[in-house]
Amino acid sequence: WIYGGGYMSGTSTLDIYDGDLLAATFDVMIASMQYRLGAFGSLYLTPELPEDSDDAPGNMGLWDQALAIKWIKENAAAFGADPETITLFGESAGGGSVSVHLISPETRGMVRRGIIQSGTVNAPWSYMTGERAVDIAKKLLDDCNCNSTTLDSNPIATMSCMRAVDASTISKKQWNSYSGILGFPSATT
Repeated sequence: WIYGGGYMSGTSTLDIYDGDLLAATFDVMIASMQYRLGAFGSLYLTPELPEDSDDAPGNMGLWDQALAIKWIKENAAAFGADPETITLFGESAGGGSVSVHLISPETRGMVRRGIIQSGTVNAPWSYMTGERAVDIAKKLLDDCNCNSTTLDSNPIATMSCMRAVDASTISKKQWNSYSGILGFPSATT
């Protein structure tokens, strides 16, 4: 199970996502995952940073999901499940994530099928160009008092500044790039 929330908010522990009834009614095992959201899961500045930098690569939330899918595949049998019949199910941004994992070379073949509810990766709110992602990331840098114009001349100092910003501030400031209904400042790139 992959929860939704526009890649900005959510958790698999909400009561609405409790899989107990489904597992008790049908012959299924439910596994849910957590993944990084917002700037923590999507911050993308790769074109602005040195080639050897692993800062702000984007899609970290999707990589978290891929790691969880791999773990589920490797450990399903230990819980009495068949690792060859895994179905991914996601709602909203979770549905967008499922559509990515069904075609990604990292996860394709790890699951047998997918259930996509109210979201795909090609929905306008579920994907953004690298250029837009960089613009949003630069706005966040500036909002956190880490001057984005120094990325060219001193990217290490700029990213060091960002690492020094507390998570609460980043969580609040990332919403400054919200552009209205379904205009989330985080999405897959």
